[in-house]
Amino acid sequence: MILQYSQIVGCLKGLKRLQKSQQYQKFRPSCPIKGNARLWWQYAFHCCQYSRNGDMIVTKTWQQCLDRGRDNVKYVEVYCKILNAQPGYVNLTVEERRLKEEMEMERGYEELKTLREAAMFRLRPPPPPSSAVPPPIGPVEARSVLAGWLPAWTWYATPPPTSSDPTSQPNQPPLSLSEAEREVLEDEIRDGSC
Repeated sequence: MILQYSQIVGCLKGLKRLQKSQQYQKFRPSCPIKGNARLWWQYAFHCCQYSRNGDMIVTKTWQQCLDRGRDNVKYVEVYCKILNAQPGYVNLTVEERRLKEEMEMERGYEELKTLREAAMFRLRPPPPPSSAVPPPIGPVEARSVLAGWLPAWTWYATPPPTSSDPTSQPNQPPLSLSEAEREVLEDEIRDGSC
C-alpha cells in the first residue's frame, strides 16, 4: 500500500513537472548549449521569473536572484530543524525565526510547498533493502484477488478446491443410506412433499 501511494505521488509530481516544462518552451533557445552558455543561463533566469499568466516577466537583477536562492537554502535548513525537533520544542535563533516568518509572508503557497518538500526529501529515511520489497504478484495470485472481488465472474476459471487440511480424511466413502431411508426419500420426492 505504501509503495502504491509513493508511486502515485511520484506520478503526479512527474505530470506537474511535465506541465511546467511545457510552459517554459516559449523561452527555450533553439541553439545547442555548447558555445551559447549565456543564452541558456538567460533561459533559466526567465524560467525562474515566469509568472502565472504566461505573459508578464518581472525583471530582476542577478544579485536579487542569488539572494533569493540563498534565502531558499536557508529556509530549507530552518525547516529541516523544525522537522527534526520534538513537537512543541523548536530551538530557532532570532535570525532563523525572522527569516522563516519573512519567507512565509512574502512567498506564495506553491513556492513554500516546494521548499518544504525539499526539506522533507532531505530528511527522508533511506529506502529499505531490496529484500524487504515484496515480490511482484503473479497471474495466479492476481486471479485469486479478482475472484475475491468478483466471484461470479471467475467461477469458470477457478480450479476445483484441493484440501490442504491435514485433519481431513482423503478418500472417504460416500454416505450410504439404509434401504428404509432410501424408500422414504423416494416416496417424498414422488409425492412432492419435500
